[in-house]
Amino acid sequence: PGGDKAALEWYQKAVDQGFEPAMFNLGTMYYEGRAVSQDFAKAFELYDKLAEMGDADALFMTARMLFEGLGIQQDPEKAMERFGRSANLGNQLAKQFLDDLRRKQNTQFIKIDGL
Repeated sequence: PGGDKAALEWYQKAVDQGFEPAMFNLGTMYYEGRAVSQDFAKAFELYDKLAEMGDADALFMTARMLFEGLGIQQDPEKAMERFGRSANLGNQLAKQFLDDLRRKQNTQFIKIDGL
């Protein structure tokens, strides 16, 4: 009972008490705008705290936000560094993103070489 609104309150209480795992969930609620106005900057702030602690999922989310310029100034170089760290820590989405990017770059090189 309570749904997203109750979850938001509990995640916030947990974060206030220093419970790090709740940061990701609270960040996701701000990212998606669930039970709260969508706030990419707040989401980035929460994800970034976890990313600094080496959380693979938080590294992926901050990389994605840096890459797209969501809630923070776009910084592709910093994003790529975080995608790499996230992938090295086992995040499958980061690995897939980097593989897709490499494939696109290889396709572009092939087209250029074929001119």
